[in-house]
Amino acid sequence: MDVRVFHRGRQPMPSVCQTNNGDCSHLCLLAPGSKGRTCACPIGIKLMVNGLTCAMGPTNSLIFAHRVDIRQISLDVPYIVDVVLPLPPLKML
Repeated sequence: MDVRVFHRGRQPMPSVCQTNNGDCSHLCLLAPGSKGRTCACPIGIKLMVNGLTCAMGPTNSLIFAHRVDIRQISLDVPYIVDVVLPLPPLKML
């Protein structure tokens, strides 16, 4: 996963995220100042203490079903956002 900007006048510049994803396990985001980059995780997953690695998934979560999908809310993070689980399409029986 990454974020890219396209502009006609854009000049290529070296970035700490270009090499080995900035040592981040998931998302490498450019940061102003001397730090250069910060690592981030997918929605609902915590960044580990080392600041580079994301947990394998939420430890505590709530799973619920809608009519057409199954969703999950992580209870490990201080915000509430539901994520659609990548499952095959559901059918009503």
